[in-house]
Amino acid sequence: MTYVPHYPTAFLERVEIPGRSRILIRPVIPQDADEFRLFVRILSGDSRRNRFHSTLTEIPETLLRALTNVDHNKHVALVAKAVDESGVIIIGEARFAREEEDSPAEIAIAVADRWRRKGIGTLLLHRLEISARRRGVEEMFGSVLAENVALIHLAFQTGFKLHTGDTTYGVVKMYKKFS
Repeated sequence: MTYVPHYPTAFLERVEIPGRSRILIRPVIPQDADEFRLFVRILSGDSRRNRFHSTLTEIPETLLRALTNVDHNKHVALVAKAVDESGVIIIGEARFAREEEDSPAEIAIAVADRWRRKGIGTLLLHRLEISARRRGVEEMFGSVLAENVALIHLAFQTGFKLHTGDTTYGVVKMYKKFS
């Protein structure tokens, strides 16, 4: 098994989801690559477009490596896993990445279509914020497609400010400063 430096064990958590079985939230590791590829495949076309701002149907190998080989400091990624008829699968992911230790962190989040509206996105975003604060992040931001009403609603409900002034290419900016 590969050793993962700085693996944040504090973010291993089992959670009960209403109407479903338990899920596990934990940091991503390189061995998640195949499951992450499957996660991207099970997202609907609209969900993949919302997450990647692209109509990709298959995740390129270089992007897959970048998303599953994280340093757990400047790039933190959490996955939600559940058991379904095909076994244990990734059903959601949330991450932040920043260029430097003192720069704002860009976030991304996605939840598999059939697992939406169960609070998984909220759980992941909340855990991601805790992780960011522990690492000294002072601001998080993201670019959301204007038609991604679910994420815009989640952002608003969790205290993000939305900037809709310049929706170039149909993108809304969301940001949250920690005090």
